Amino acid sequence: MVREAGSYEFDSDPDTELELKRLQRQAAAIEPLERRILSGAGLDVGDRALDIGCGPGLVSTLMARLVGNDGAVVGVDISETLLNSARALSAKEELGNLQFQHGSVYDLKLDSAPFDFAYARLFVQHLAKPLDALQQIRPYLRPGAKLCIVDIDDGWLSLVPEPDVYARFHERSVAGQAANGGDRFVGRKLGWYLQHAGFTEVDVTILPLSSAVFGMDAFLDVAVSPKWKMTAEPDRDQARNDYEAMRSLVDDPHAWGFLGLFVATGRIPEA
Repeated sequence: MVREAGSYEFDSDPDTELELKRLQRQAAAIEPLERRILSGAGLDVGDRALDIGCGPGLVSTLMARLVGNDGAVVGVDISETLLNSARALSAKEELGNLQFQHGSVYDLKLDSAPFDFAYARLFVQHLAKPLDALQQIRPYLRPGAKLCIVDIDDGWLSLVPEPDVYARFHERSVAGQAANGGDRFVGRKLGWYLQHAGFTEVDVTILPLSSAVFGMDAFLDVAVSPKWKMTAEPDRDQARNDYEAMRSLVDDPHAWGFLGLFVATGRIPEA
């Protein structure tokens, strides 16, 4: 049976407040890059845009600012807890062009008219059936509309010098996420998924990110810390201890962290 929330279930986190703060730090750290990704992928002023797996609405809020008052953004997520945070943020920012809707990517029932643009950031890695999800998204995109997927591939994640515990930590987190339908090597497969889902003009770009840009503290927080929670329960305490041990790199002025962020785009064929 496919878990609708995939390998990431916010509401089952033992400390949702801490996890929400991590999501906020993650969004703040990569916001300048995210602006460039969205613009480069084709999001424009006046667009009707869809944010799939919107979480607490941080990216949706950015998208709403980018499309302006003549555009509109709809964020969709399966967690009502996260949607409540998203709605509170939208109200605080007084964004009249932003709304949120509860829904599963495997059974989308959106009230809105066709969209010009759809975005899925760090979401597809958690899905057991990405092709099924893409087939659900397609009917809500008008002919000529674009879908942009941004996700990771752990084949492009490395720490130098590599801590002794890293290999064990990595192996267990990959296995734990896979057991719940996730795929930490999804980046290299995104182009294939888009083509098989019937998208055209498919393009994949790999953006290299490093601790030199974010600082090692923020890099570990964004790129490595989520992994210990993906580890299966019997090994999770050890995984958390391993992560804390890896944070010694923060005090090493010569240490580096590298990550490849895959940006895949495709277009709905014109009628």
